[in-house]
Amino acid sequence: MTKTKRWTSKRDVLKVLPERKPESHKGDFGRLLIVGGGSHYVGAPALVGLAALRSGADLVIVAAPEKTAWAVNSISPDLITLKLPCKDLEPSVIPELRSELERSTAVVVGPGLGTTSKTLDAVIEIARELKEKHPRLPTLFDADGLKALANTRDLLHGMPWILTPHVGEFKLLIGRDIPRSMD
Repeated sequence: MTKTKRWTSKRDVLKVLPERKPESHKGDFGRLLIVGGGSHYVGAPALVGLAALRSGADLVIVAAPEKTAWAVNSISPDLITLKLPCKDLEPSVIPELRSELERSTAVVVGPGLGTTSKTLDAVIEIARELKEKHPRLPTLFDADGLKALANTRDLLHGMPWILTPHVGEFKLLIGRDIPRSMD
C-alpha cells in the first residue's frame, strides 16, 4: 500500500490569503476581541493576543479589567485594550463590550478571567448575547470561560463555538468523570 504525502509550501498559503492593498486599514482583515484577564491573571489575554497577531490577525482588542488592560499595554503596543471599570469581569460592564462585539470578526472568551461568581455570571451573559445576537460569529471559549459554561450547558447546544478544555475542564463540561485511560 502506498502512502501519499502532501507538502504545503509558502506558495500554497499565499494563494488562499487575501491580497493586502497598500491603502488598507487596520481591521480590514479581521478584528479579534479577547475578553480575558482579571486581578490574578494579567498575562493570559496578552499571550492569546500576541499569538493571534503572529498567526495573521489584523487587529486584536483585549477587553479586560482596567489594571489588567494597563499591564497588557505594557507587554505589547500592538495590542489594543478596552479598559473595563472593574477589578474582575462582572455583568455591569457587558454594555461596554457590545459595540466591540458588533465590530468583531472573531471572539475569544476566558483566558485569565478567574472564577468569581460575578465573573462566571458575566461570561454566561456574554455567551447568551453571542448566541442570540451573533450566532455565526466565530467564538472560542477557553480556560475560565469554559468553567462558566459548565453551569449552563444548554447555551452550547446548536452553537458552532470552539471549546478548548484540558481534562479537568472537560470533566466539568460533561458533568461526569472520564475513564482513567483518557485522563
